[in-house]
Amino acid sequence: RSRAFALWHTIHLPERGRDDLSLLVHEITHVFQYEKIGSIYIGEALYAQWTLGRGAYQYGGTPGLKQAHHEGKPYKAYTREQQAQIAQDYYQLITQATCPPDQSAIYEPYIQGLRKGEF
Repeated sequence: RSRAFALWHTIHLPERGRDDLSLLVHEITHVFQYEKIGSIYIGEALYAQWTLGRGAYQYGGTPGLKQAHHEGKPYKAYTREQQAQIAQDYYQLITQATCPPDQSAIYEPYIQGLRKGEF
């Protein structure tokens, strides 16, 4: 397989993605979704991929989260793939040598939703 994916408690990473810890964070988020809401996350993630294509992962980045927070949009309002992408992007952001604190702060309400299992 050339794509990473998670089924239940099993994460499949392609050879070329095994050194990318942010990709692992994305897939671990799917495992956590499974733990909290059961296998329905699989159908919801696949549905988003089939209907939205690459858009299934897009949430607007830091500017999109800032606007969403202003509008009161919670973490659980995002698709399963967007939720995992938010976690992946947050990991990439906070592991940068020069992580801008104002950017990571924008992610915090959403990461708190993830930590609480608000799916």
